[in-house]
Amino acid sequence: MSQANVYTRRVREILDPAAGGAGDASADPLDDFSDAFMRIVLLSKSRDFPDGNSLSRTQGAILSLLSQRSPRRLTSLADLAQGDLSVVSRQVGALIENGLIARERDPKDGRACLVSLTDKGAAAWSDISRRRRAWFERLLADVEPARLTSAATVLKTLSTAWADLLKANAQAAADSGSTATSHPPAQTPPALAETPPS
Repeated sequence: MSQANVYTRRVREILDPAAGGAGDASADPLDDFSDAFMRIVLLSKSRDFPDGNSLSRTQGAILSLLSQRSPRRLTSLADLAQGDLSVVSRQVGALIENGLIARERDPKDGRACLVSLTDKGAAAWSDISRRRRAWFERLLADVEPARLTSAATVLKTLSTAWADLLKANAQAAADSGSTATSHPPAQTPPALAETPPS
């Protein structure tokens, strides 16, 4: 069987529990978690996920971060969003053009700039948050609050550990004199890649 066919079969197994993927309990809890997590990642790429109209994932993340604390430096946004500074800068530029955020010089350092949510941006993020909450409420209506709390704790632990790993990898690359950027792209597992491996 070709690598492409193996990839396609694995994606189908993850998305369809009846096909023998995420629906079959494993003797290893970590394997079960890994399959469930990959299934969520794949499903989140669907059009049904309330992702903010025409906003990209990075743009949505920027609005989310600025809704928590504003203004922020571009470098801070890139670190928190785990993105390349040049990519985040382009996304910030698009958000500025759409009137969702504003940019100004940092009064403490004229070489740096700060970005903050505009009223339009705050309203846009409020709408995204409202639709996401309604979406999750519908999907998780039968899940007990205690189980939601436990799931949130695990996901927070995972996201923190993942972010720490990326920072450690970036620091290791910098310390070794690598030509890689300070925010190297994470290696995507084959099962999550956009296209099958060649």
